[in-house]
Amino acid sequence: MTETEVRSALMHAVKVYAGKRAPREQLKVGKYPVEVTITGRVKRTDLQQTFSGTLDVGEDYQSTSSSHPKFDWLIALLLNHGPASVRTWFFTELPDLFDQGKIADVALAEAEVKAVREILERLRSTKTTTSSGRVTLELDT
Repeated sequence: MTETEVRSALMHAVKVYAGKRAPREQLKVGKYPVEVTITGRVKRTDLQQTFSGTLDVGEDYQSTSSSHPKFDWLIALLLNHGPASVRTWFFTELPDLFDQGKIADVALAEAEVKAVREILERLRSTKTTTSSGRVTLELDT
């Protein structure tokens, strides 16, 4: 193995080990000066890596995401509660209108379109989640 491959293997081993043994929740927000020496052996090659810098633990933050029902599920629900004629139209005539490029020719009342937009907005749900702040390392030069 080249020195670069050995160093990469060693650093990834440390990364995996640390990921399992160093919970992010244990870090408090702030800056921590660090001096690190890692000594290891990869396939009979000894290596030592030393570095220093500042570990910066950022504040937790909140983010908001929104979701709505899947449209295929919503359409199936509507078809299930509507008359058989609507199901027939949906599965036979609608694809033909689309294939012929005539879907835009279907006359809809603007009030109905607006009402559908409003109900779709009501069906949208939002969720706020808290995420751990970023942890970065600024190496000394």
